[in-house]
Amino acid sequence: MIKPIVTAVLTICFITVCGILISDPPSFLDALSSATKKEVTQSDDDMFIIGVSKYHDGVVFDENGIKGKMTVSLSEENDISPLLSDGEDIVFKKYPDIMFRSRLISGKYDVFVISEKYIDIEIVKNLGQYKKISRSEIGELL
Repeated sequence: MIKPIVTAVLTICFITVCGILISDPPSFLDALSSATKKEVTQSDDDMFIIGVSKYHDGVVFDENGIKGKMTVSLSEENDISPLLSDGEDIVFKKYPDIMFRSRLISGKYDVFVISEKYIDIEIVKNLGQYKKISRSEIGELL
């Protein structure tokens, strides 16, 4: 008779502990598995990397800025959209994080802008011309 009662009490305790561990994010299990995205705050002094594909011939990248007809690829994690607006020769496209990195590595872009926090500079060195800029310089270059 005592064995079923002990089993019931242990089952209830096990369910309670599991409920506590998987409750509202960020929970203990989310922290262990990295399931919850870490919040990255952006400030005005953040540095960005702007680059031009080595496969795109129609874009000129010099100290005066970037000129030519182009599509600028942005990651959804970049919060620079308010600084930019489509023009006659320039179109901005936002991509989900993983798709953006895939397009970047495969060279399927004309120009890209990404926060320095989200990509290793060694990857960028192989992609073509690039420059580190501050948030305030983005609008001036494009």
